Amino acid sequence: MKRHWETEELIDFWTLLPPELEILANKTGAMRLGFAVLLKFFALEGRFPRFSSEIPPVVIEFIAKQIQVDSQVFAEYRWQSRTVVYHRNQIRELFGYREAAAEDGEKLSLWLQHKIFPNESEDEHILTAVDQQFREWRIEPPTADRLERIIHSARRAYEEKFCRDIQSRLSTETRDLLESLLTPEVENPATATAANESGAHVEGASGENAETLSTATWRFIKAEPGRANADSLSIEMKRLTDCCSLDLPENLFYDVPRKVLLNLRRRAAIEEPYELR
Repeated sequence: MKRHWETEELIDFWTLLPPELEILANKTGAMRLGFAVLLKFFALEGRFPRFSSEIPPVVIEFIAKQIQVDSQVFAEYRWQSRTVVYHRNQIRELFGYREAAAEDGEKLSLWLQHKIFPNESEDEHILTAVDQQFREWRIEPPTADRLERIIHSARRAYEEKFCRDIQSRLSTETRDLLESLLTPEVENPATATAANESGAHVEGASGENAETLSTATWRFIKAEPGRANADSLSIEMKRLTDCCSLDLPENLFYDVPRKVLLNLRRRAAIEEPYELR
């Protein structure tokens, strides 16, 4: 939650409405202020604060003035007490929410794989989408650590399925060539030198009369083009030749969103072969 709030914002988001003031009628002191803060925080965020310092002091003071309680008593509000647990349950009931259960994690994982990851890769945007979805489900989100684990697991499952689907569209020959792109460079010094110098296919690396693309070729393919001149043009043509030799289907990525492709392209540009494998 942001730390600085303008007066207009405090009025818009943190003003206690008549029905909310009625709920506070039988509460006093720290219990009154603590409940009021949790109530307005939940209304705004769809969750409870993880710790007391998450709530800006200006917010506490603004709410304290409305209910005529000294803001200093907020420090007496015990976050782990039975009373606070009861307050949380009461607030959830008011908003028609419930706590997240184990099956909700599985539900969220499937939703991420089918609705979010195919179109979004930025962590900030993903978290925003998750927050909005929990609000639609009327479910209080799990802890930040658990949420991070669910998202990480769902992303991995999505990427594994994505790779299996793409792999199923490739011929055996193309799979072998792609595999050789990420294998360690050939140990034969003469062969390795030839691959490094030309970036072209080399013979003898995987058996008699066989051609492979070594990691030297992979680095050659993804290297920066350099300054525009006749030599760099020749190099780019050679890279194009190596790419064409993979014989990838023309419609391989016809159903893959552009955002996903760009994100994978960025990863491929910086990750080492062992990471890509």
